[in-house]
Amino acid sequence: MIVGGLPAVTNTPTMLSTEFIDMLSAMRVGKLEWWHIEEFYKLSRPLHYEDGIEPTQLFPRKGDVERYNHDRLHMLPGKVFTFRAMDSYGRDINDSPIEPHIGGQLLERLVVAKVVTLKVSCHSLVRIRY
Repeated sequence: MIVGGLPAVTNTPTMLSTEFIDMLSAMRVGKLEWWHIEEFYKLSRPLHYEDGIEPTQLFPRKGDVERYNHDRLHMLPGKVFTFRAMDSYGRDINDSPIEPHIGGQLLERLVVAKVVTLKVSCHSLVRIRY
């Protein structure tokens, strides 16, 4: 379902309560009410898994996600590898070259990072060639 130009949460595999679905939808669009926050805090509990994989955390804003990922990445041991986007603007529907200032504006609308920083955490699973 689309609400206000954004897809709406209409079903969750783990909890089918319409109240919970409404809470997730409110968080997605950044319009939480006080009772939403209280209900989310009631769900808070320590989770421990044998495989070492931690549960997913949800954040309302892209900046919050980027800060969390940055902090977690710097906690990991190992060498940092940085990959930078190499943008090219190509051609428009009329096969005319897209001017750089217009291409830049189009790319700004995308939700992709211009720089991706990674660390290799298990050398037996990943082989990096130079």
